[in-house]
Amino acid sequence: MWIHKNCKKSLEIHKKNVKFYFKILKFKIKKKKTLHPTPDHHKNALDELHDLKLNYTQIPAKEVASRIISSLRPLMSSQFGRSFLYSTTDEFIKHFKENSNELIGMESSEELLKIITACDQLRFSPSNDNNSDRESLISNSIELVRNFPKDK
Repeated sequence: MWIHKNCKKSLEIHKKNVKFYFKILKFKIKKKKTLHPTPDHHKNALDELHDLKLNYTQIPAKEVASRIISSLRPLMSSQFGRSFLYSTTDEFIKHFKENSNELIGMESSEELLKIITACDQLRFSPSNDNNSDRESLISNSIELVRNFPKDK
């Protein structure tokens, strides 16, 4: 079979371009997969809470409570949906009581409610100077995260 010289060159160039295109496409797919790794909410929450435990005496009580809640929110949203991130405490507790036992179990449910309630008391109580209460709350939060079911 006879192929014109220019056509043959053109065909070779086309093949090279196709191979190059697929290499780029493959690279982009690999890059996309590595750009957005799934966050480990358990590890992040534990890291934040351990850091807080080291520094809680230098932080106001309201800030301690806020940091505990903010470290738990991503973990909670992975179990209860993104709406938890934007819920008030009362809204979350109402939703939580309806669905928590089947999602995380009775023991974790009760402990989480205690922690959320204690954080609210710590944030809004005029007498919140007791460091041992803060340390206990942080320790309970760490224990809750350790025993919390893995993300869905």
